[in-house]
Amino acid sequence: ISLLSMLMSDIDVVYLQNPFLFLHKDSDVEGTTDGWDDESAYGWMEQLDDPSLGAFGRFRPAMRITAWNSGLWYARATHASLR
Repeated sequence: ISLLSMLMSDIDVVYLQNPFLFLHKDSDVEGTTDGWDDESAYGWMEQLDDPSLGAFGRFRPAMRITAWNSGLWYARATHASLR
């Protein structure tokens, strides 16, 4: 079995430079976000206020993980992904 990495992008993406030079390659999957700063790109904590949860459950922390965008994804083949 051979390993094959894949770069998937929307049809309206134009590459003016080699996109592989800009990948971090520190994880098996990389993708783009709609974030414009660190908080919106990497996520943040916010307070959830839902009175229907009652006195003990009303105020809960919630985490917005990230604002993923499906415009560009890179899936790196690894030996672990063959398992």
